[in-house]
Amino acid sequence: MRKANHITRILLCIAFMAMGNCFAQELFVIYKNHNFGLIDKKGKVIVKPKYDMISDFHEGIALVRDDGLYGYIDTTGKVIIKPKYGHASNFSEGLVNVYIGDHESGEWFNIDKTEKVLFRFRAFTGFHEGLAGFTIDEKCGYIDKTGTIVIKPQFDCVGEFVNGHAPVMIRDKDTIKWGFIDKSGKYVIKPQFSSICYFYEGLLLFEENGKYGYYDTNGDIAVKTQFDKAGYFNEGFAPVLVDGKWGFINKKGEMVIKPQFDEAGAFHESLANIKIGDKWGFINKNGNIVIEPRFYYVFKFSEELAAAAVLKNNQEYWGFIDKTGNYVIPPKYDMIHNFKDGLAVVYFKEKEIYYYIDKKGEIVWKGDLSPFFEEY
Repeated sequence: MRKANHITRILLCIAFMAMGNCFAQELFVIYKNHNFGLIDKKGKVIVKPKYDMISDFHEGIALVRDDGLYGYIDTTGKVIIKPKYGHASNFSEGLVNVYIGDHESGEWFNIDKTEKVLFRFRAFTGFHEGLAGFTIDEKCGYIDKTGTIVIKPQFDCVGEFVNGHAPVMIRDKDTIKWGFIDKSGKYVIKPQFSSICYFYEGLLLFEENGKYGYYDTNGDIAVKTQFDKAGYFNEGFAPVLVDGKWGFINKKGEMVIKPQFDEAGAFHESLANIKIGDKWGFINKNGNIVIEPRFYYVFKFSEELAAAAVLKNNQEYWGFIDKTGNYVIPPKYDMIHNFKDGLAVVYFKEKEIYYYIDKKGEIVWKGDLSPFFEEY
């Protein structure tokens, strides 16, 4: 079981890195012989597997680790900052955090792409909308790109700014509460949530006395607490649970698809995955079933295709369906991830290998996962 779990984590790592910002350059992370590299959409090796780690690309630059030290490469694989830092983060708004020195006496610096040192705070959230979270004496605040403190350290943890708002946390003895501030440091929503959360399409899901509702970005209640459970908004709709059944509301809180499903996901590409009984299918925004619930499980649609599983002899087999519900890539894989920029990651447990495949099901790259079986 430990072997299987470790391989699952590695496959997820490959899939999530490959499906991150690196897709903007249409590069995909590969793993072979204990090392990571990069290929393009056609399977051409851009960076031979030689690094301990490769992150996704941010602003055209990827963080790499070589022999335990961190540096950076561009989308051609050229090293632009040699691996020499003990720790490092991804670039955000032209800046990055690097750690110089040994574990006991080293320091964090913020540098630009030329390695010019700008200031010595550790901006641990990275810069977003011109501000980054930092810590002094175990309290968190925000600095700007000159290293000037613009929101004094007063919180126990902070998140990044998105559309002018950032989540912040305060701790009272054993109680953790999250709220939201604006760029002046003023509370928009006072700390009250037990976990970090973000706005989706301008609305924030919250729970109060066992019921769920939504705040708007002004901190006003946009949809009052009334649902037993609820999901985030996407494409103008959110799934909500009422009396044991899931339906969908719009941003006014109006029930536009009546509760009738045993489970439901968000809308993507105008379709939402829903469960009736023990089978999954899809509905459109009118609430009509467009793909009959007949699958053991399904993922959301991405690039006109969705991963869908059938159950045979108590074993899941995954393939890809189109928006008519027909398999265009037959269900034969043990694990799968949705398409992104034309490629998907699939896995054969018995063969102990993963593939990148295209939308025809053709293999673009084969990666050998056997080293993980040897180690565990």
